[in-house]
Amino acid sequence: MNWVTPLETKKLLIIAREKYESNHIKDAYEKFSQAIRLYYSFKFNLDKEITAIELLNQITDIDKTEYQLVYDSLTLCGKIEFAKHTEKENEFIKCISNFSKNVENNSQDIMIR
Repeated sequence: MNWVTPLETKKLLIIAREKYESNHIKDAYEKFSQAIRLYYSFKFNLDKEITAIELLNQITDIDKTEYQLVYDSLTLCGKIEFAKHTEKENEFIKCISNFSKNVENNSQDIMIR
C-alpha cells in the first residue's frame, strides 16, 4: 500500500505557503521540497522517502518540461535551505504555483491506478 497520496502532497504545499506567508522562508522551502519528493515517490511507487538527488535520478524519463520544473524547484529549495542563496522576489510563489498546477493536472491519473 502506498504511504502518501496527492492529497497529502497538497497539504504539504499549503503548509509551505503558510510558512512562507509567516516569513519562515527556510521552513517553507523545506516543506516545498518534501512535497515534491513525496509526490514523485508516490507517483513512481517507490514507497519510501527519497532525497532530491535520488528523485532526479528516478524521474529522468518524464516530460522534459516537468523534469525542468522539478529540477529548478529542488535546486532552489536546496540553496535556500542551506543558506547558499538569498531568495528573490516571487521566486517561491512562482515555483510552488507551477508545481501545484502540475500536481492538479496529474492527480487524476495517479489516483485512478
